[in-house]
Formats: sequence, structure tokens, C-alpha cells
Amino acid sequence: TTQGFRDEMEYRRGYKESIWDVRLEPPIPIVPRRRRLTVPERVLADGSVHEALDEEAVREACAKLRKQGVESVAIGLIFAHVNGDHEDRVAQIVAEEMPGIPVSLGHRILSRAPEYDRIST
Repeated sequence: TTQGFRDEMEYRRGYKESIWDVRLEPPIPIVPRRRRLTVPERVLADGSVHEALDEEAVREACAKLRKQGVESVAIGLIFAHVNGDHEDRVAQIVAEEMPGIPVSLGHRILSRAPEYDRIST
């Protein structure tokens, strides 16, 4: 995901089974934190590119995921539902660096905000 948004999956937009029960434990994360990797890039809400995708960082993330033995990769960048070019490029790099690994792109599966809904789907 976009650097600075590693824990978006953990936040879940504040979702719990009972939002008013402060004693209730939050659900188990969909993806363990150690496997939620970030890369420098930023697309703004209007779809403009504020920061170019750091392709070398994507390749480094792929190396880490290979070492962890992951079986699939989900890509979820901020505001990709407005401009999916960075997600598409990350998918191309993942295909090069991790051949045969299934890849899911948030903007292709559920092309809308908010991030948790798109990425978790």
C-alpha cells in the first residue's frame, strides 16, 4: 500500500461487531502487519500524481514477500479508484519479480472509496 497507510487494514474504519462495547476485542487482522508493506507513491483525491511510484521500493517489497513465502499479493494504494495507474504498474512489477503469484488490485475489484472496503474486498 501507499507509504504511511500500512495500518489502514487494522483500522477498519472503526468497525467492530458492536461499536459501543469498549470491552470487545477488535477482529483479527485480515493480513498480519509484517506482511503489509508500503511503497512511496501518492495519488491525490482528484487523480493527480503527487508523488511518483518508487519502483525500486516495489521490487524490494517483492523480495521481502518472497522470503516470507507468500502465496498471493493484494495491492491497495490510496485513491487508486480514481487513478489506478500506480496499482497497475505495481502489478506488472510483482509479475516480473514473483512469477506465478496471483495478484489482486483493489481498484479493479471494487473501484470506490473508502480504502478499507476496497482493499479488504
